Amino acid sequence: MPSPSSFCRGILSIVCVGLCVAASAVHAQGPAAKLAYRWETGREVAYEVVITADEAESVEELKGVVYYQPMSVNEGVAKLSFRGGLSKFTRAKPEARPRGIRPPFGPQGFGAPFDPFQRSPFTGLGHATNEITLTAQGEVQSMKGNSQLPHLLGNLSLLVFESLPEEARAEWSVKNGVTISQGGGRQAGPPFFRPSPFDRPAEESSTAGSESTDYKIVESAEGKVVVSKTYKLTSPPDADGESHEISGSGKWTFNTAVGLPETLDFKQDVTSKTGNVTVTVPLTIKYRRLTDDELTKLKEEADRRLAEMQAKAAAEKAEAEAPLEPAAKRALLADLAGNDQAKQRAALSQLEKKSPQETDAEIVAAIRPLLTADDRSLANLAERALSKWSPDFKKKNDLNKAYKGPAFVQASELPVAADTTLFVGQILIGHDTGAWYPAEIVALNADGTVDVTFRGWGNRKSTLPRSRLQLAPPEVEQPNLKTEQVAAAGQPAPLEENPFATPDEKASRTWTDVSGRFKIEGKYLGKVGDSVRLLRADGKELTVPLAKLSAADQKFVAARETPEPENPFAVP
Repeated sequence: MPSPSSFCRGILSIVCVGLCVAASAVHAQGPAAKLAYRWETGREVAYEVVITADEAESVEELKGVVYYQPMSVNEGVAKLSFRGGLSKFTRAKPEARPRGIRPPFGPQGFGAPFDPFQRSPFTGLGHATNEITLTAQGEVQSMKGNSQLPHLLGNLSLLVFESLPEEARAEWSVKNGVTISQGGGRQAGPPFFRPSPFDRPAEESSTAGSESTDYKIVESAEGKVVVSKTYKLTSPPDADGESHEISGSGKWTFNTAVGLPETLDFKQDVTSKTGNVTVTVPLTIKYRRLTDDELTKLKEEADRRLAEMQAKAAAEKAEAEAPLEPAAKRALLADLAGNDQAKQRAALSQLEKKSPQETDAEIVAAIRPLLTADDRSLANLAERALSKWSPDFKKKNDLNKAYKGPAFVQASELPVAADTTLFVGQILIGHDTGAWYPAEIVALNADGTVDVTFRGWGNRKSTLPRSRLQLAPPEVEQPNLKTEQVAAAGQPAPLEENPFATPDEKASRTWTDVSGRFKIEGKYLGKVGDSVRLLRADGKELTVPLAKLSAADQKFVAARETPEPENPFAVP
């Protein structure tokens, strides 16, 4: 088996291309021992890992605990479940150069030295799970998942394993040919929900190299064998003139009583050369196997923290779902209606933390005016709070956010026919690369096709037939269209204007004052003099002067109050 450092390393990867060859029998001094991994099904094993990288301006430390759970053992071949990860801690060196001064080499604009080993996300930082099939001599027969580490360290799940000889030896070696590959992955870009169809795979370059690991038993006593380990990897320059070299030495302790690695204390230098620039990162790699007592304490501590988190979450949920006390509600409404932004923020923050079981029309009406606040942060806070208190608002708001792009959206099932009236600036959706994306019309062509730009994708323009277009739902705002254009654009009527709704359903609607700032959900109960009676969502009645309602509301009332004409053809 190759040394763990020879496995895939993210964008920079090293692949073994030759068989691992154990050296011939050693004639040197030192005790020989038959070493083999032994696992007990169901008995979990854990290691504390600490990796230190001494970089130019800082010291980076990766720390964590990793766990191995043997799922099956058959004739020495073990199937292991791995879980764990390392947390990253960085401290600046006192002698580091002042921030903002660029070093004599490296990328400009970031004030950081050239670092060829930090080019892609590493799943070994955080939490990862792998399944490994391992022989008694440390040969990895298969592995599912990955747990990549930076600095060309390979998979975290393989870090504790070394190659063992088939026979009792005092010394042995493992030599491999390797191929170092760089690139070949999708270029990084915005966090789209699906890969950008405009990305192009990077060119992949590779170069042949070699690695060797030498082992020598230097001590054997009390069921433990101490092994001196020396590692060397070299690769010639690739097509871009970049080469790599790793060299290191240290001691690895194997517990022959239990058949498991015990400790590692290893130092190595990772060197990258590009042209006349050379960067070397000294690394220290240490781990130790936890005792059964330590592992038990870790589990007990984890159970305790989990219980505390669950209790805290339950308490927060109960508090969020508890209805507002009348006095507290009155105070919040007063703060929202006032001119003190600090009090408004405090009230909105408190309302945002709630999870009301029923819509409160007064709270909703008090929050709405703040959506258009000049202070953008206050308006955003009002938006989040209102999303908690008005499911209808949340649904519409989320839909409008989705229609800003660039992610794909669900088909609206509102087809654009040959005679559907469309306008330049209209927002709809277009089918491209296998999905529907929000788009905006930029031109209507004589042949019936439509030029659109996909929202959130910059200025990318596409010409689509109408069969690959669908109208946006009525809840999607059309800021580029006039009111009469929206009405003429084939958009379906909102639910409250559904012509098939019953009279009672039509009466339940959103009412707006003449200024357009205040809204309330309510059902029309009738007209009394120059006022109208409304039944709010909370069941309370409200009387509002007709003159203070919007023109659309006044028109609605007039239509409701106009008596039905007598049908002269009705049968008596």
